[in-house]
Amino acid sequence: MDPNAEANNVDIKYFKVNPSEHIFFILLEAADYSDVEKNLGQCKKTGGFVVTPVMEQTFF
Repeated sequence: MDPNAEANNVDIKYFKVNPSEHIFFILLEAADYSDVEKNLGQCKKTGGFVVTPVMEQTFF
């Protein structure tokens, strides 16, 4: 498992941290969710972690 985003075809679009609450906000773009898991899978072992997949709105 390579944690490098570029090696896994993942583009990091946005990264912000709320240090007082230890919350990270990350917007990633990838062709397939499995590429995202290759990058974030190990991080999810550190505690509470929520991943919300979204799609580009193409139906309007």
